Amino acid sequence: MQIMDSVPSMLTVSAIRVTGRPEAPHQIHAPWGYGDNFNLSTLQSTAPLLYSLSNRICESTSNSLTDLRDITINYRSNRMFLLDPHIDPALDGSKVFILGLKSNVVFTLTPDLDQ
Repeated sequence: MQIMDSVPSMLTVSAIRVTGRPEAPHQIHAPWGYGDNFNLSTLQSTAPLLYSLSNRICESTSNSLTDLRDITINYRSNRMFLLDPHIDPALDGSKVFILGLKSNVVFTLTPDLDQ
């Protein structure tokens, strides 16, 4: 008996994640890449609205973001929003920008007390 045979047919996927960051052995990576291999021109050609939005955020004088190294999309089809506490890779830099769309979520961010 296959495992999927025991899963109810009404089960639907409520979350999709797209990232260039290597996270799993058989993962399909976002075409724009990640880190030192992040490619803005590929982002522009494959996701022009994301490219435009990222440019507006990076060029804003109200933040001090450095070069873009990653764009990760976490899409949820229901109201659940979960971002587990975690530490991003050090090479990603010390600044992280998270934009929630159509969500009334509240973030609690804690500074790195070792610095």
